Amino acid sequence: MWSTFNAVLRLGMRDRSAVFWMICFPIILATLLQGVFGGISDHNVIETVPVAVVRNSAWNDAYGAERFVQALSSASDDNSQNDDMPTLMSVTETEDMQQAERLLQQGTCRAILAVDGDGYIVMTVSDTTAAQVQAAQVNGGDAISLSLSALSNVIDVFNMNSGIITDAIATALRDNPQLAGDPDFWKTIADRVGGVSSGTDADTSDANNNDITGSFTTETTLTRFTPEPMARYHFALLGMVVMLCMLFSCFPLVYMQANLTDSGARISAGALPKSRMVIGIFLSGWLQAFMASSIVFLYTRYVLGITVGGRELLAEVGLLVASLAASAMGLALGAIPRLSLNAKNAVGIAFAVGLSVPAGLMGTTSMELNDLIQRDAPILHLISPVKQVSNLFYDLLYYDSLVPFAQTVIILLVMSAIAMIAATALLRRQRYEHL
Repeated sequence: MWSTFNAVLRLGMRDRSAVFWMICFPIILATLLQGVFGGISDHNVIETVPVAVVRNSAWNDAYGAERFVQALSSASDDNSQNDDMPTLMSVTETEDMQQAERLLQQGTCRAILAVDGDGYIVMTVSDTTAAQVQAAQVNGGDAISLSLSALSNVIDVFNMNSGIITDAIATALRDNPQLAGDPDFWKTIADRVGGVSSGTDADTSDANNNDITGSFTTETTLTRFTPEPMARYHFALLGMVVMLCMLFSCFPLVYMQANLTDSGARISAGALPKSRMVIGIFLSGWLQAFMASSIVFLYTRYVLGITVGGRELLAEVGLLVASLAASAMGLALGAIPRLSLNAKNAVGIAFAVGLSVPAGLMGTTSMELNDLIQRDAPILHLISPVKQVSNLFYDLLYYDSLVPFAQTVIILLVMSAIAMIAATALLRRQRYEHL
C-alpha cells in the first residue's frame, strides 16, 4: 500500500501538466479575476455634486428644508476628521427657477432643488443626467451619477418623513386642539424633525432638561468582517479547483486497470492485492488534492487579500474534507469500466468546470443563476460538490456560529462515502478473460 502511495505521489508531483492545471492555472485565473474586476468597487465612491437651490417663499415655508440642505452640504464632525470623505453636495443659491435652469444649462450645477406646491423637496436634472442616474442605479457608474442617485434616495426619505410628521401633527391637533398653544409640544416636534432631517443623533432637551433623541436608528453590521466583493468568485474558483483535483486519484486507477493500459495488465498480474493498491492511490490523491487546493487558497488569502473572517485554520480543515471528497470521486470516476483515459479526463474536467457555472464563477450572469438556484431550487446546490466546497468558505465568513460549516462538512463526508461505495462496487465486479 505505501509503496503504491509513494509511487503515485512521485508520479503526480512530476506530472507538469497536472501541476499546471491544478495549481498554476487557478492562480493565474484568480489573479486575472482580481486584476480585472477587483477594483470595480473602488470606483463606487461619492463625489460632491454642485446643486442649485431655489430659495423662494415656498422654500422658506417648508420646515426642515434648510436644515436638510445644510446637513448634506456641510462637513459633519466625523467627516472633518477624514478629509477623504466628501460632502454629498455643494449649494448655489438662486432666487427663482429660471435662474436655476440657466445654471443647469450652463453646466454650473448638475441638479436643482426646489419645493413644490405640496411642500415637498423636488430635484430637477437634465434628460442626459437622468439617464446616467438610472444606469448608475442598475449597473453602477461615475461618481457624480452615484451621488445624484444617493441624493434622490435621501430626498425621497426626507419627503416621506415630512409627510408622516405632518400627518402626526394634524392628528394630534385634531384630537387635542389645545396643543396648538403649548410651546413644549412644538419644541418637541421641532427637535424631532431637526434630528431626523439632519440624519444625526444630536441630543436635545425639553423644558424639563430631559434628553430627546431625534434619531431612532443605529448602524450595525451583519458580519464580523467586511466581505470583499470578489470573495464570491474566488470561493467558486476554489470549489472548481478541488473538484479538478479528483484527477489525481482517477488517472493512477486507470493505469492499474488491465483492460485500459499495458501497465495495468502488468500490475494486475503482480502479487500485490488490488485493495491495497486502491487505498494507496486514494491516500495519495487525497494528499495531492489537499496540497494543490491549499496552495491556491493561501495565494488567494495572503496575496489577493480575500479573507475568510480570520478562520484560516478552519478553512484548511474544510479543504482537507473537500480533498477527501475529491479523491473519492476520482476513484469512482476511474473505476468506470470500458471508458478510456481521455474520456475520463474529459468527464472530470467537464464535471468540475460545468458545476462551477451555477456556483457563480463565470461572471455576473453566473452569479445571478447561483442566487436563483439557491432561492428556488436549493436541492440542486445541495447535491453539487463544487457549491458545497465554496459554501465552506461562505460559512466561515458570513456566520458567527460554526454550525453551518459543520453541516457543510457533513454533506461532503456523505458525498465521500457514496463515492467510495460506488468505486468499491465497480472495482469488485471487474474481471478479465485474459491479460
